[in-house]
Amino acid sequence: MARRALPRVQFCNSGDIFENKFIGLTIAAAALLLAGCNTISGVGKDVSSVGHTVSKTADKHK
Repeated sequence: MARRALPRVQFCNSGDIFENKFIGLTIAAAALLLAGCNTISGVGKDVSSVGHTVSKTADKHK
């Protein structure tokens, strides 16, 4: 009976490493973008609040 050759096992393929890094970086970038949007929204609300306060103060002192 002939012996079968065992299949070669690759534990680490360079393409897989690249894909894993790419996916990880994409997730990290998405998280930073979402956090940045919330921060920019908060800054916009703060600036708007300051603008309303300045307008009200200017109207009082006319």
